[in-house]
Amino acid sequence: MLDLDAAARETGLVHVASSGGDSETITVTEAGPSALDFTGTIRTDSGRPRPGDGRLQVGPHETVTLSYGLADFATKTTFRPLP
Repeated sequence: MLDLDAAARETGLVHVASSGGDSETITVTEAGPSALDFTGTIRTDSGRPRPGDGRLQVGPHETVTLSYGLADFATKTTFRPLP
């Protein structure tokens, strides 16, 4: 869970990974105190995976997985980006 303080606008870390082997960590920011909506961005690029370069390398037909939380209790979602 990212919203730990209902009175504060919070930030959190989200792990972003492509099925091709790249991974990055981005910071997301809550829209406002107790909003429960968090936003963040990451640039994408094609090519070989380069973990930690600030861009997610993702190729055609690959999927992207977003996750946050403790490893054993992580919340995850996977999607296929549009070309």
